Amino acid sequence: MIQGLTITVDWDTADAIMEAHLLDTYHSLKDNIKVLKSKKKLQDFEKEDLEQFERVLESIEVVGSWYVYDFDKKKRKKKK
Repeated sequence: MIQGLTITVDWDTADAIMEAHLLDTYHSLKDNIKVLKSKKKLQDFEKEDLEQFERVLESIEVVGSWYVYDFDKKKRKKKK
């Protein structure tokens, strides 16, 4: 296996990366759920996806609320 690049970051940077990732994941899931719910008839795999997206979204909300200061406020600000 090829050894990759190792970067050491401080705790504030690690927190900022995690916050950005949680918010990005939250918005991606919301967008995917919206698209699937807008369809009149879902295929079986789409039904499974929708179920999983909604389940994971709930988990992201729990983790985000615990990990990100003002997560509820920040998640309302969608990146453009």
